[in-house]
Amino acid sequence: MAGRSAPVPTTKADSMIKALGKKQKDDVQSILSNMMEILKLMKVDDDRSAPVRAQTAEQDHLEMSVRASNMIRCAESLMNLNEELKKLFFLNDFPFISQTVQRAREKATAETKEIQKRMMNVYTEMQTELYDLEEEYGSCWYLKDNNPFTPAPSR
Repeated sequence: MAGRSAPVPTTKADSMIKALGKKQKDDVQSILSNMMEILKLMKVDDDRSAPVRAQTAEQDHLEMSVRASNMIRCAESLMNLNEELKKLFFLNDFPFISQTVQRAREKATAETKEIQKRMMNVYTEMQTELYDLEEEYGSCWYLKDNNPFTPAPSR
């Protein structure tokens, strides 16, 4: 056990996760200790005299307010930490990103093949229609001598 060392973070994301974990533990510990101190301050002692009790009560109230604000600060820090973790995992989830890109690529390839298949069907239909039209109206009228678009031979 003594020969083992803590695993070294391999990437920036790992080291960031480790730092965020430490920050989370510190914030939770701070919330817990502040709450315990507030509970200790709520304990009533009957052996104090009235003027000292008023002064102590004001001091206790101020300390409770400071500790409550410390708890709120730590809770806000935990919420920010939660947001940072979400961003970190969304941005560094490379297997998920590569799977999403692969699915999009496969979908685009399938759509391309479908469109090419439709285009070939349209091409085949147009080819057969043109062939039928040529048979019906004669073959290549533009190759005949009576083509209206060619100038008449000069004599």
